[in-house]
Formats: sequence, C-alpha cells, structure tokens
Amino acid sequence: MVGLDGTLYLVAARGADGVVMAVTPSGTLEWSVDLVGRMVNTAPVVDASGVVYVAAWDELDAFTPHGNGRGAGQIRWQLAFAKRVFDSGPIISGPGRILIGSRDRYLYALGD
Repeated sequence: MVGLDGTLYLVAARGADGVVMAVTPSGTLEWSVDLVGRMVNTAPVVDASGVVYVAAWDELDAFTPHGNGRGAGQIRWQLAFAKRVFDSGPIISGPGRILIGSRDRYLYALGD
C-alpha cells in the first residue's frame, strides 16, 4: 500500500513472525516492527490521515505513519481477539470506519 506521501507500507513473514515496514519514496527503510508469533498474510491499508492498519492472526494494529522517529514502528492502538480470526486484510469503507472479515464468519466494523 502506498501512503499519501509516497511511502510504501508492506508486510512480510519471518518464519512464524510477521514484520511491518515503511519504505520512503527514495527506497530507505523508515521504520519496521516485528510482530512476534503473529504471521501476517494480508496487505496493510492506509486511511486519509495516514494511519496504517494491519491484521495479524488475532489482532488488528494501527500504526502512526512515520514510526517513532528512531526506526521503529509506533503502534497507536491494538484490538486483540482471543484466537486467530484474521485471514483477510482490513479495508477502509469511509471516513472513520474500518471493515474486516474473519475466520469466525463475522464482518467486523470498527469506528464511527
């Protein structure tokens, strides 16, 4: 997913762990964060204010667009579930609303 400023947000797998990365338009790694024990197999999405959303197994994470300023991702909030439910990525359905389908056959709507 490409942010409004051209930053590329992507996810990758490292064994059983996931990693979220932000790469600047010039190709420099701006920040990354390891999601230990949480595989990510979906693409991130970015809302109009630049917040990056990633679904990883049993959590939905929201990251600030430019990390913590020291090369690490900065989590704004996390929504945790008791078990693995996410095999699909979140989508932005309008201002302030995120939709995400799940393994438990529910469609979760978050926000306004």
